[in-house]
Amino acid sequence: MLIPTLFRSALLRRLLDWGQTLAWILALVLAVSLIASGVQGWGSDRVPALLQWVGQPAIGLMVGLLATALSQASGLVIALVVGLVAGGFPIALAIPVVMGANIGTTVTSPLVSLGQSPKDDTFQRSFAAATVHDCFNICTALLFFPLEQL
Repeated sequence: MLIPTLFRSALLRRLLDWGQTLAWILALVLAVSLIASGVQGWGSDRVPALLQWVGQPAIGLMVGLLATALSQASGLVIALVVGLVAGGFPIALAIPVVMGANIGTTVTSPLVSLGQSPKDDTFQRSFAAATVHDCFNICTALLFFPLEQL
């Protein structure tokens, strides 16, 4: 029995979607491995100095917060930390940096809501949403940071 044309096109579209998803996952794995090999080549003599900077969890939290606040890109900071971990950086020291990057996004959300300032009602809603986002990030870090140190 022949498969109807509509079913074939839907099946083909679904297969192409899965193929595209698999290709993006492979690209992500390749990118992380390239970052890891770059960190291994770059950081072989610099890792001890980096470990001195983020050897204390509270300092690692502040480094992640500051790096994200300055770059306005938590994805960049987290990608660098993932590359460092893949290159041999201890994961116990990387977790506070990622938490700091999460808190660092609290600087971005009020700045984005300021773009709505000409519209009073929209600005109030966007600033309220930014405040809720900030409170969630800070409360999450306040809850999980001490638990991580146990």
